[in-house]
Amino acid sequence: MSQEIPPLRKRKKDGQLYTRPAEIEALIASTLSLPFDDFIDRAGITDRRHPNYLPSEILVHRIRATRQNNSDRQFNALYRILIDRVIRSCPRTDTRIGDQDAEIGKLVDVRELVLDRFVRLILIDRGTYEDKLDIFEARFDRAVMLLRRDAFRRTSRRHDPMTPLEYDESGALPDHVETSLADLKPKSMSLEEEITYRFQLRRAIDSLPDKERRVIDMIEADIPVESDRPDKPSISGALGCTPKTVRNRRASAFEKIRRKLGLEKCHDR
Repeated sequence: MSQEIPPLRKRKKDGQLYTRPAEIEALIASTLSLPFDDFIDRAGITDRRHPNYLPSEILVHRIRATRQNNSDRQFNALYRILIDRVIRSCPRTDTRIGDQDAEIGKLVDVRELVLDRFVRLILIDRGTYEDKLDIFEARFDRAVMLLRRDAFRRTSRRHDPMTPLEYDESGALPDHVETSLADLKPKSMSLEEEITYRFQLRRAIDSLPDKERRVIDMIEADIPVESDRPDKPSISGALGCTPKTVRNRRASAFEKIRRKLGLEKCHDR
């Protein structure tokens, strides 16, 4: 009896659900019966012209399925391959544009931002369904391209010394320039160290008191602390507390995460 492939859950702006292309659905179905080690052997093929090449959409579907069987071994193996594919889709860090060091830094930042965003979605989905991953099951290359485009916009602002910082009415810096979990990550990590760090970080988040953990999970999902529009969700609105309370919980959570990870306390900015 064939296994049913669950539909995606995220809706487009017109209200329609995201769907996988028919060929992706067919490949998912045809690989369900493959022993996992054989699946991983095929997943390791990087030449798209190879007859046994598996599109990245298949790997995203399979890694999300490990949430159901709770297999760390399978998750780890798929995680490494997917991270490598995301890296391959991003600009090389040694590429030079106009022979300017600032542009080199921008390329490095783009890859880090894309990788960080993708890993966050994967780890959130590991605990509970993250519909923002659905586009990676439907159009992986387009999803990575959108992350790259967003990262280029961010790094362009970051590397432009004339771009002013904007403050909100309370005088606080906007969320995207405040302290974030990305600031906690040690620099110059190998892939093995990166994987270990990500798991340690997730365990540290899961160990937080419920009120603080919910704040961090919503930050990870890119939900803003507050919103001046009733139709736009915010952390303070979802939790029924003030933005100041959310920021206090966030600060407390970050400090506990630092201690769990054995990191020195960062200086306040």
